[in-house]
Amino acid sequence: KVPSSIWQGSLANLESLGDSEQGARDLNYWTLRAFADNLLYQAGLGTKAHYKGLRDEDWRQLPLDILAWYWPVASRQGDLDSARELRRQILYRLDEGAGEAWESDWGWEVRSACLYSSTRSLALVLSAFLEVEPRHQLVPKLAQSLLKRRKRGYWSTTQETAWSALALKRYFDLYESQEPDFQVDLWLGERYMGQGTFEGRSGQALSWRVPTSQLGSETQALLLKKEGPGRLYYHLRLDYALAGMEQGPLQAGMALWRTFQGLDDPQDAIEVSPNRWRFAEGARLKCIVRIEVYARRCDQVMLEVPIPAGTEFIDQRLAVSDAPRPAAEEECCCLPYGWGFERQNLRAHQVEAFSWSLCSSQEYVFYLRATAPGEYILPPAQAHAMYAPELRGRSASGRVVVE
Repeated sequence: KVPSSIWQGSLANLESLGDSEQGARDLNYWTLRAFADNLLYQAGLGTKAHYKGLRDEDWRQLPLDILAWYWPVASRQGDLDSARELRRQILYRLDEGAGEAWESDWGWEVRSACLYSSTRSLALVLSAFLEVEPRHQLVPKLAQSLLKRRKRGYWSTTQETAWSALALKRYFDLYESQEPDFQVDLWLGERYMGQGTFEGRSGQALSWRVPTSQLGSETQALLLKKEGPGRLYYHLRLDYALAGMEQGPLQAGMALWRTFQGLDDPQDAIEVSPNRWRFAEGARLKCIVRIEVYARRCDQVMLEVPIPAGTEFIDQRLAVSDAPRPAAEEECCCLPYGWGFERQNLRAHQVEAFSWSLCSSQEYVFYLRATAPGEYILPPAQAHAMYAPELRGRSASGRVVVE
């Protein structure tokens, strides 16, 4: 137990934090002041409503963590006008996908003195929603985003870990407090698919498969009937095979383009028509895959780029390779803030690359040699978010002639 003298002294320090400072009150001041006022509110004490001084500022210029600390304070103190404005500003800063939500405005990382990070801000926003609007539709998406921000099971900093753990504990207490003990029945249209029973917390998963021949051409309703306490999660997936070899481009949250260049002579790789290439036999080639992410960021992205038959990889990591040596900055496995491709796997038929987080536009480059004359199919390059399958993209297929 904290001694009363230390407790009271700490509260007094929080109440007077920054009051003696002279001059302009910058973002560092407001970050500390917002944190202190939120702690006073959590301790059950009233605050001086310092946030009202922000009305003289442009609230659109404030980072998300300050808004998230002050929103519950204003709401519980009955300052509805300020609470509505803080809520509006928070929602304005968030981008929303099918299963996630993330911060839309970046650039606050320069506030390292205040230990700022986008992951910590998301944790604070989740805590604020759980305090003020616990059943808001963004709450599960914010929780999912926090879990996906981990790398190898860990968040990047102590601040991220502490605030994320606190927010997810509150989420668990509200959404996952009931131990599963329920039964599920599933119908597809008029057809009864089966029944599943879940008892206790486990990684148990049940699956049902329906041949596409039984789906028919008419729209059918999917009905899930759940009886009993606990939270149910489900996932729908369609596996299919194309009737032909030709595929057009697909853009669902991201887009891909693939081009080739001759390393020794520009005439070694010529696009004679859209997605139709002619390679010179024995030529060294540079393949460039550009990915455009339409969302602000996309986590855990897998890139798969098939190579045409008649070509083979040139591994630039080998000392005996005649491919261009990577520049010093390219030898690092990741780009600033982890954006880029950290892992790659060179197979006989395709190259695979993985990124923890992609944002905006990125390029992936590898090298080939045209070795066998002939005409070959060029399968499309494709990328997808591993845990958000609705975010994916595909380039068009094509053909390659080696001569």
